[in-house]
Amino acid sequence: METARWRTHRRSQLSIFHSLGKQLFKVRESTVALTTTEAVSCAPIVSDLGASASLNTSFLPFTTVSQQILTSKVYSFHKSISMIYEYQEFKLNSVLSRYIDCVWTESYTKRPENKGRTYLVVPDNTVELIFTSGTLERQIKDGSGKVEVLGSHLSGLKTIAQDVKVNGEMGISVRFKPNGLYPFIKPGLKETVNQSISIEDLFGKDMLELESKLFETQCLLNRVRLIETYFMKRLLTLNRQADATFDYLINRIVDGRGAHRILDLAEETGVTIKTFERKFMQNLGVSPKQCGQLIRLFHTLKATNKASQVNLTSIAHDNGFYDQMHFIKEMKKFTRLTPGEYLKAPRDLQMPIFTRN
Repeated sequence: METARWRTHRRSQLSIFHSLGKQLFKVRESTVALTTTEAVSCAPIVSDLGASASLNTSFLPFTTVSQQILTSKVYSFHKSISMIYEYQEFKLNSVLSRYIDCVWTESYTKRPENKGRTYLVVPDNTVELIFTSGTLERQIKDGSGKVEVLGSHLSGLKTIAQDVKVNGEMGISVRFKPNGLYPFIKPGLKETVNQSISIEDLFGKDMLELESKLFETQCLLNRVRLIETYFMKRLLTLNRQADATFDYLINRIVDGRGAHRILDLAEETGVTIKTFERKFMQNLGVSPKQCGQLIRLFHTLKATNKASQVNLTSIAHDNGFYDQMHFIKEMKKFTRLTPGEYLKAPRDLQMPIFTRN
């Protein structure tokens, strides 16, 4: 039986989707009647990019909107008295923010002393689309010893830790929310879990065109706008219907930090466990139970990174583990490390994720 909360959510979702359809239609419709004033408001973006990297004019209205609502945050991290680096996030428009957490860039890998270093990357409930002019080497800690050397690529949802070596600079990256990738690609998220996939294989040749424009564009803000325009266009072109039930369920798991019982959530929404499982495997690539475990682990590791003094027993209890041993067992399952080994590992690349509010 559906709960009142779920019925309210579903009505809200339908209203949002209906309004969104109207909003997108109006934006596309306004392209035809684009006024001189509107065109001029986009002119600085186009002129900055140059002829070879100009925006698709049929989507200039999206760019006009993004100028008004695009926001950014800058974080400075002090690794030592003599070393400061910046990590910057850009939030996209309200439509894309349902799926994309942020576009981000950092100065850490640009520093000479960090060239060619290897870093630990643990499951963090994100899917990252990384644009780089160099290469990244990824080695999953699964005992295989296999090392992948990659240019620009998508790093799928992680259920196992990786060692990552950055050769060159990571130019700019797109961080998807856990449920954020499925509207932009064809069905089959299971194949992306723990995988690194070339941007052309996943998105097609138009993603290579975006990559080229990003590298040609010097202005960081214009790079973000190029990304925003690309994903708005792709969202409209693919026209995949949002799965309101799946979005509601994963948001409940995220909001509950992985503590909700799957059976309770299934009863709350009136879906069977089988349907619950199918939706998660199709749209996320992992089961609801594993999703909850990964989210709980993320918040636990976040607590260890933010704490001035680490009390594992207290942190484990605060994040829903029975005891410290339960936490250690689950941590070794997903990271192949004990908490002590994790805290000693070079994990600088993920510090912005694990220390932000």
